[in-house]
Amino acid sequence: MVSRNPKNFEAGVTVTAEDIRDYYESNTEKFKEPKTVQARHILIKVDQNAKPEAVESARRKAEDVLKLAREGQDFAALARKYSEGPTKTKGGDLGTFRREAMVKPFADKAFSLKAGDISDPVRTRFGWHIIKVEKVNPAKTRSLDEARNEIEKTLQTDRARNLAYDEAENVYDATFEGRDLADIAQERNLKMMMTELFAQKKPPKGIKDAARFASVAFNLPDNEASDIQEFSDGYYLMEVVEKVPSTIPQLKAVEDRVKKDVIKEKQDAKALSEANRFLVELKNGQSFDAASQKFKSAPKKTGFFKRNDSIPNIGREPGIGQKAFKLSDHDRLPGEPLKGQKGYYVISLRERQESELNGFEEEKDAVTERLLQQKTFKTMDAWLKRIKNESQISIEEGFWQS
Repeated sequence: MVSRNPKNFEAGVTVTAEDIRDYYESNTEKFKEPKTVQARHILIKVDQNAKPEAVESARRKAEDVLKLAREGQDFAALARKYSEGPTKTKGGDLGTFRREAMVKPFADKAFSLKAGDISDPVRTRFGWHIIKVEKVNPAKTRSLDEARNEIEKTLQTDRARNLAYDEAENVYDATFEGRDLADIAQERNLKMMMTELFAQKKPPKGIKDAARFASVAFNLPDNEASDIQEFSDGYYLMEVVEKVPSTIPQLKAVEDRVKKDVIKEKQDAKALSEANRFLVELKNGQSFDAASQKFKSAPKKTGFFKRNDSIPNIGREPGIGQKAFKLSDHDRLPGEPLKGQKGYYVISLRERQESELNGFEEEKDAVTERLLQQKTFKTMDAWLKRIKNESQISIEEGFWQS
């Protein structure tokens, strides 16, 4: 295979002051920064479907705390003492945020205040909020000087990627002549990389996007170069030089491995059986602690974790995390034990903590730009392939005559 990494081309890219100015003037929308607010808050929780008397009780508690704040008591200290939200330990600090990052009633109030103002209690689906605005950053457009370094890096990255693609395309074009990829690489002074033999389910080490790499490789005909493949570290041209058919080895050659596999399967089946029995006890009304004593196991608490976080006392188990987030106050147990890397887990929901505010990805613009670039390259690549496949070559009569 031959790879062309855009990073290797960055040193050869020249970005002039005129290039930067042209980019800035053509993309002014990218450098507009909306108004943002830096604030703290104190949350008095009340369910959005709570009865009127519970809502009013929470509001009165918020009013009592508000009175203390307006009498001059430290707002952060009051938040640590009275707030019922996740930012309590940080003195209610929400940092700096855009309007769209917050639920509407909260955002409308926060963005109507001046620095130093403290709001009346504001109701959202989470409860009653008391908001203190600490700083207001007006909307602005970053100047050319402020954006210069960012633009230079963007242009350098884009041009390096284009150069890497062009180089990969030149190599790809040369393969149409029926020449071997290794010969083309040698002629162009490019490094030719060779993997060891590998199975599709065990891709070679040291390759990024290894699973996709293996999938492409296993679908290539022998001694035929692939189309240009875009991976996270650049563009690849791949060629299969050897395939070894799968075989079933003699039992004697793999006897030890078979024994280990059989033992592992029996252990797995036993663990699943025990986990199912434990889950049945819980579904029959046994408490988690009582069932744990009966099965001579020590239950562990995870504490709060986010949907895609590593789970305390379990580790990074996306499948278990997704199942955990489907549990509710009405259905605290999963339908079956959950398989993890270390065995089977029986989990039970203890407490759910809703996020205080509607999150909005701060990196949305950057992610959008990156995805747009990727789609642009893929679209261009597909178009070029289609043009090549549909092209016909004809030679005019007399063309070769001098």
